[in-house]
Amino acid sequence: MSATDAPRTEIVDLLNRLAYAADAAPDAALATSYQPYFTDDAVWEMRSESATDRRTGIDEIMDGVMQRRRIGRNGPDTGVRHHITTVVVEATSDESWTATSYYLVTGADGLVRSSGRYTDHVVRIDRRCRISERVVQVGAPTPPSVTHDRAAD
Repeated sequence: MSATDAPRTEIVDLLNRLAYAADAAPDAALATSYQPYFTDDAVWEMRSESATDRRTGIDEIMDGVMQRRRIGRNGPDTGVRHHITTVVVEATSDESWTATSYYLVTGADGLVRSSGRYTDHVVRIDRRCRISERVVQVGAPTPPSVTHDRAAD
């Protein structure tokens, strides 16, 4: 068994649960369904061609979650869904790992709205894996050939 085998399932589960919470958890439940997946001093950073949004500490991260919900970018009533795929987990020490994955974000209509890459630095605290840093690298817009509504043809 390699250093990544034991926590791989736990880390993939962590990433999936975080995506579900971002998409479906009611605002009142975020403190128990989203926040616990991060360390208290975590860093969350979204990079795109035009801007970088960096949040340091769980309070700033949670403020960012609420801001994105207020403008309809995610949340239970938006129909937005985060799809995580191609997860690679590499050990960086006995108690830390880097998980790299691709993501697609779909809208209520099922069309791809965004795609990119997550790079998550994961640490074990009190026998649980948590994200200490998440970098979201937003990719180029999805080509029209992928999002074209073929039913309209």
